[in-house]
Amino acid sequence: MKAVLARVRILAVAVLATIVSTGCLEWDQQVLTFRHDRKSDTLLIFQDYRGIYGADHQTKLLDSEVEQLKSVLKGRRTFFFSNWILEINLQALPDMIADLENESPSRVTEQEMHRRGLLLMKFVQQNCSIENGDFYLDDKKRISGVQRVKIRKVSKLLPLLNAAVLAAYKDEAMKHQDDLARQTYLNQVSGEDWQFVRFNGNQLVVPVPLTKEDYEKQFRSESSSVEMANFEKSGMKFEHRDGVLTYSIGNPKGRFTRVEVETFTATYRDNFRAHLPKDIIVKEAYDSDAAAKKFVLGK
Repeated sequence: MKAVLARVRILAVAVLATIVSTGCLEWDQQVLTFRHDRKSDTLLIFQDYRGIYGADHQTKLLDSEVEQLKSVLKGRRTFFFSNWILEINLQALPDMIADLENESPSRVTEQEMHRRGLLLMKFVQQNCSIENGDFYLDDKKRISGVQRVKIRKVSKLLPLLNAAVLAAYKDEAMKHQDDLARQTYLNQVSGEDWQFVRFNGNQLVVPVPLTKEDYEKQFRSESSSVEMANFEKSGMKFEHRDGVLTYSIGNPKGRFTRVEVETFTATYRDNFRAHLPKDIIVKEAYDSDAAAKKFVLGK
């Protein structure tokens, strides 16, 4: 399963800023609540990170983790499901955009991937806002924190996102012309009606091409059973049919979607609080579920 998530993440590099590094902040549990407000065409996301800690030392944060904390406190960075799968890093986007604009790829498909990626990153830069909320102690007395994220003009974002991911698929297929699986995947996603990401009401749907053989290896193996159970427990659904693995999150008729995910390795240690600025108050009592509902429903 991690192989599929890694492939999704690789494609996302053409879309948004993602970082994998040693010395990272982690959390034991993440609760993500979202709603697509069709009237304002805005995606409202409430992020709730429960049990935040530094992963590489028992009693303190490493320098790289302190720097990550500083960037998060500036309100320009948010994470989805773990800090290695996908993040939106508005602070890093200008440099990423500049780097792409200065590159001169030789392959036509890579040129198109860069062009599509630039269009998408500039759109996200202009239409996404990230606001930090409160830090608090959860019911297990773990340091936790919340964020409020708004992504505007969703109806314009999705075509840009889908085009960028398709361009990444095409470039992968061009780089590996002898790889039959990649060519098969490209043929599958090249149809006019294919959408890599779409909303069905407040349900998020993500179809990913995957052969039956790869599906059996990555999702039906003994090693992936725990991860699968974890994601399915959170409310995610997986369906493999006709060479396509479809992820779906939420109920199409729900007022909003709430996803609660335990991280792959929950190993909380209390080494984060001492590094918070002194002017930040950690609340002893805070109802993050109520705050999430209030934010996404606008009440």
